[in-house]
Amino acid sequence: MIQEIFLKRAANIRKEFLSIQKEANNYERALNGFVKMIDNTSNNVEDFLERLNSNALSDPEKAKQDLLEIFVNLENEYNKTSSSIGNVEDKIEHLKKDELTLFRDIKQRYPELSDSQIKSEIQDYIHKLKLS
Repeated sequence: MIQEIFLKRAANIRKEFLSIQKEANNYERALNGFVKMIDNTSNNVEDFLERLNSNALSDPEKAKQDLLEIFVNLENEYNKTSSSIGNVEDKIEHLKKDELTLFRDIKQRYPELSDSQIKSEIQDYIHKLKLS
């Protein structure tokens, strides 16, 4: 039987995984919002071009400012979304390292246990804690 200290570490990794999973779902919604913003930006650029072609924009500085505003808004949204996704990727990478370290520590302490035995015992513990 694996000592509880190892099982608790596994449970903490699972909790962190579940937290990241919720976060990833939020980022998926944010990405969907970003896709919609790209569509809106495309529409805004088309509207801008129509106004430009119909000579509705007579002031070149105003036209330049309008176009710049469209792209700055898109860039800001991209940066925000990109940063969020990067945070999730960093957390997942950290979690992978924690999982590998835990597995290595368990194998070192219990060399007689097979990988499937370790996995089974950890899964049973996590299931008992209702983290599955």
